[in-house]
Amino acid sequence: MEKNDDFYITLKGEDGDVIVEVLEQTVVNGITYVLVVEKNDSDSEFENCFILKDVSLESEKEGNYETIEDEKEFEEIGEIFKKILLHDDIVLTNDSEVGSE
Repeated sequence: MEKNDDFYITLKGEDGDVIVEVLEQTVVNGITYVLVVEKNDSDSEFENCFILKDVSLESEKEGNYETIEDEKEFEEIGEIFKKILLHDDIVLTNDSEVGSE
């Protein structure tokens, strides 16, 4: 996974690359987490969003992002992002809940 710039991340996978837009970022206990949404070329009203955890080493040029496997950690970070979004007047609906994919 490579860091494109401050707003987009390209996720490299077996099925090809997926570009996600970074909506928010937070650091908890020295670990960077990003709330991302899939870049959608269609005019769809709803897009999937999920949380990624940066597990890359400082010496690496490319970021290494993973989904959060631990349910407790995911819930804690999800709550932080919900508070950040509420502060920005963004509300998640049931159709656009934050996921861990």
